[in-house]
Amino acid sequence: MQKIHDLLTQFRPQTLGEIVGQQRIVKVLTNMVAKDRLPTAMLFTGEYGSGKTTMARIIGKTLICERRVKQTEPCNVCDSCRSFIYGTSWSGIYFSASQKVSDEFLTTEILAVRDANYLFGGRKSFLIIDDFDLLPAKQQEFLRHKLDDQWPAGHLIAISPKAGSVDKALLSRMCQFPLTTPLFADMERWVKELTEKLGVTVKNDEVIGRLIVAGGSNFRSILKIMQTLYADDSPWTAESVQEAAMQNGFSD
Repeated sequence: MQKIHDLLTQFRPQTLGEIVGQQRIVKVLTNMVAKDRLPTAMLFTGEYGSGKTTMARIIGKTLICERRVKQTEPCNVCDSCRSFIYGTSWSGIYFSASQKVSDEFLTTEILAVRDANYLFGGRKSFLIIDDFDLLPAKQQEFLRHKLDDQWPAGHLIAISPKAGSVDKALLSRMCQFPLTTPLFADMERWVKELTEKLGVTVKNDEVIGRLIVAGGSNFRSILKIMQTLYADDSPWTAESVQEAAMQNGFSD
C-alpha cells in the first residue's frame, strides 16, 4: 500500500455526513440547506482542531455546488466545488485574518462576492473569513454596517475560537454554530476507522484511548501524532503513542 503523505488533508471531511461528533449542528445545517434558509451571516466557533474551518468550508461548497447530493451535500466533483477546493473559485472566497487585511482588500472581496452572485445564475456566493477574532475592530464594525445596509449578496461565514472575540453588535447579527468536544466514543470509532483504512497494526484498544487522550480529543492533534506513527511500519503501542506525542509537543 502506498503511503499517504498528509493524513490531515487526506482525512479532512468533505461533506456534513463525514463530520464526527457534531450531530446536533449537522442536523440543523442540513435542514437549513434543504429548505434554502441558511442565514446571511454565520459564525462557527470552537477550539483549535475542532473542525470549525472544515464545517464552514463544507457549507460554502454546498452553496455553490452545481449538483448537490440529496440536495444537502456538495458533490465535490463539479467545476464549482473543485475550483473552491483548489482556491480558484470566483463565487467562493476564503481568506484568513491572521494576515494583515487592508480596508481596500476587504471591500474588494465583498464586492467580488456580490458580482459572483449575479454572474453565476443565482447560485449563492460566499465569503469565508478565518481567524475572524484577529480582524481589527474597525473592520468588524465595517462588516456590521454592511449587514445593516443589506449585505450586497451571498453569505458571510466567519470562523473564530470564541464568540466573545467578535464585536458584540456584529455578533447579534450572526447565527452562531458552536462546535463542542466530541464524545470519547465518537472519537474512538473515528480513530479505529482511520487505522483500518491505513492498514496499520494496533496492539489493543488501550492504544486507541491513549492516542485520543494524548491528542486532547482534538482532530488535528491526533492526526499529527498518527502521522508520526504512520511513518514507521512497527505496530502501534501505548509506548510508541507516547513517544510520537512527545515528538509533536503533546503529552498524554
